[in-house]
Amino acid sequence: MKYHYVAHINYNITTATEEYFASGDDVAGKGSFDGLFRELCIKSLGGGNFEIVSTGTGGGEH
Repeated sequence: MKYHYVAHINYNITTATEEYFASGDDVAGKGSFDGLFRELCIKSLGGGNFEIVSTGTGGGEH
C-alpha cells in the first residue's frame, strides 16, 4: 500500500516581500494569506513510526 492515512493541515502565512510566489498555495506578493492547506499522505512503518510519502493540495483521499 502506498499510504495508510491522509492528514489535512490548515495554516496561515504572512510574507515580507512582493517577490514571494507559491504556486501550490496560489498566493503571491507581500501580505497575510489565510486558509491555506496541505494534504499529507502518511504510511505506517510499524512500531509507532510513520513516513510522509507525499504532499499536495488535494486528491489523496480519493
